[in-house]
Amino acid sequence: YHIERDATGAEKEYGHGGSARVLKASETFFGRPVAIKVFHPTERADPHSAIARMWAEAQFLASLQDQSVPAVHQFGSDPEYGPFIVM
Repeated sequence: YHIERDATGAEKEYGHGGSARVLKASETFFGRPVAIKVFHPTERADPHSAIARMWAEAQFLASLQDQSVPAVHQFGSDPEYGPFIVM
């Protein structure tokens, strides 16, 4: 995935909240737009807990079938960003 950046090099976001932010990105292969949800650094202090929390959210989102809920494409973990959900 390629995370979009502005002219200053800052990551572009769809939005953010108390524990996470959603980054604008695109698939590397097809170039389709995606959103990647990642925890704020303070929420990743305990890696095992962060992975468990993000995994639970990914499973919940994937179980929902509604046009207002984005489809989950991938769950993973990255050394820089920690656990993530690609939607």
